[in-house]
Amino acid sequence: MEATGIYGVMLAKYLHQLDQRVIVANPIKTNAFAKMEMVRNKTDKADAQSIARYCMHIIEETFA
Repeated sequence: MEATGIYGVMLAKYLHQLDQRVIVANPIKTNAFAKMEMVRNKTDKADAQSIARYCMHIIEETFA
């Protein structure tokens, strides 16, 4: 998920307590990633999909 301040921290902690894997991404980096992908559609759905692809990219780099 994208860092959103205190609300994001609370959600991340809650999900972590439920043994869920949580990635809190820097909004500047996710925005740059979306621009690199040439995502022109600025909707919540398009943003969520782009952030998910960004997180998958980070995980692949971590385990490469």
